[in-house]
Amino acid sequence: MGNPSSLHAEGREARNALDTARERIAGVLGIPRRALIFVGSGSEANSQVVQSVPDGGHVITSTIEHSCVRNALRAAGYGGPAGVPISRLITLTGLTTLVLAPFGAFSLGFGAITAAICLGPEAHEDRHKRYTAAMFCGALYLLIAFLGAAVSGLLSAFPKELVAAIAGIALLGTIANAMAQALQDEAGREAAIITFLVTLSGVVIVGVRSAFWGVVAGGAAIAVQQYKRRTT
Repeated sequence: MGNPSSLHAEGREARNALDTARERIAGVLGIPRRALIFVGSGSEANSQVVQSVPDGGHVITSTIEHSCVRNALRAAGYGGPAGVPISRLITLTGLTTLVLAPFGAFSLGFGAITAAICLGPEAHEDRHKRYTAAMFCGALYLLIAFLGAAVSGLLSAFPKELVAAIAGIALLGTIANAMAQALQDEAGREAAIITFLVTLSGVVIVGVRSAFWGVVAGGAAIAVQQYKRRTT
């Protein structure tokens, strides 16, 4: 595709495709065409959203937010000179994913959790139709964005135990499928159970939560099993 701002044939073709897409999407969303803005990346979109906040406005974020959002907030003066505080879990899950990705554990990062859910067999038996789950998830995110204040107030009114139970029920299918796959291999079954139980315990050591220590405990169990096999 050419640059839609160019005057040559490929540019005009790209402009026509962009205008057609804008018209169709705006029609589905029921918004004016001029209100729909296409960007080149998620980072650019996040930056535009932050920059569109009026002076004196408030921004609600989290300590596990993506760096492009944190940097845009810091540039806009939010969070003071030090910027928005960053959770160590971002670094921890990123490094853990980097180390374990060659072994198939590529979805430990916070941003990959919903992607893993939408790409699983629970979304659709036909893998070529699983994109519908991502579309529905995106539409739901847009709905929650419009109703963010109401949803936040409603969840805040619920007991923490109830919120945790609802989240657990929502992830029940994904957890069950992951456990079934982890326990398929008899050789690694004990390590998988140890990893699950340690993670479930909620233990916190030197400020690091149980998700990391579950991986450590499971890795240690595998190392012990392999050592036993070599010595017998």
